[in-house]
Amino acid sequence: MIKTKDKTKNVVNVIYPYRSNYGVWAFDDPEVGLQGEPFVGDINTMIDMYAQGKKEVIIYISSEPIEGQTLQLNRLEEDEGNYQLEGTDVVGWLCPATLKYFPNYPKNIYARIENIKK
Repeated sequence: MIKTKDKTKNVVNVIYPYRSNYGVWAFDDPEVGLQGEPFVGDINTMIDMYAQGKKEVIIYISSEPIEGQTLQLNRLEEDEGNYQLEGTDVVGWLCPATLKYFPNYPKNIYARIENIKK
């Protein structure tokens, strides 16, 4: 059994998504027991909109507005995991791994996506 860290109390969490061999965005977070956790459907489209062609990014996520945020996801009321990218009609689903970072599916998720400088 993997012992995980409770990240749901943090105001801002950080993940490091990368383009997987299967062409989708995924990330690892050993602190909460995630390895190769893929993003699903149009969440990949959302990341692509901000990744500027890079294969690795840093994403800061919070249920509260954050400095320098680049996007806001608004939860659709009919399904806890479905979010619409503010200002667009792009809708994507966030899987239950979301609950490793938030105590429940927040009404809004604020994010800042940055390219990894190498």
